[in-house]
Amino acid sequence: MEDLSFNTIKENILNRFKNDKKFKIASYVLSVVLIFGLGYLSYYQFIYKPENEKSKTAYWKGLNFAVNDSIPDPAIKELKKVVNKYDGKDGAEIAKFVLARQYMRKGKFQKAISILEDTDFSDTYLSCFKIGLTGDCYSDLKKYSKAYDYYLEAAELNEGNDFTSPRYLFKAAKCAEKLNNFKEASDLYKKIKANYRTFEKENIDKHIAKASKTKVK
Repeated sequence: MEDLSFNTIKENILNRFKNDKKFKIASYVLSVVLIFGLGYLSYYQFIYKPENEKSKTAYWKGLNFAVNDSIPDPAIKELKKVVNKYDGKDGAEIAKFVLARQYMRKGKFQKAISILEDTDFSDTYLSCFKIGLTGDCYSDLKKYSKAYDYYLEAAELNEGNDFTSPRYLFKAAKCAEKLNNFKEASDLYKKIKANYRTFEKENIDKHIAKASKTKVK
């Protein structure tokens, strides 16, 4: 009967490690993978998770400034602290979104765009709002073609949602009008009317009629 005692197994492994080059390399690789794996799990459990939980409330003070102050500077100062301290955590991503909105209030639309481009949400709704807000920045910069693309992307990301989709389709239609693409604008208004009957933006029929009758000069 084959000897399967611990000492025998240990000796076989040591002999193979000494004499088998491929086995030795594979052992080194496996050791490195295990070390990094354990290191990552330790980091996630004991450092990332606690910090991530703290970040979820850290932006509240900045948000309060943003909601209640007539000027955006106090909110910007507070939110930048949160972004710097908790960058990569959930709360910092929300702080970036609010921070971008404050820069928009100051008319710094390109700065807001840069912040939004560096913001990453796993939540579909928040991603939708981020893309839509980027569209708002380009619209305020009068870059209507880019704004149009972002509005459509935002509408399609959460397509079928009665709150977000019709609003961004409407904004896309307005950009299409600015670009003298009245047929596209009319089609978008009609899509809103057909699929989002609860959405009433100054009577959608008036917008359809206006876009349908307007001719390119």
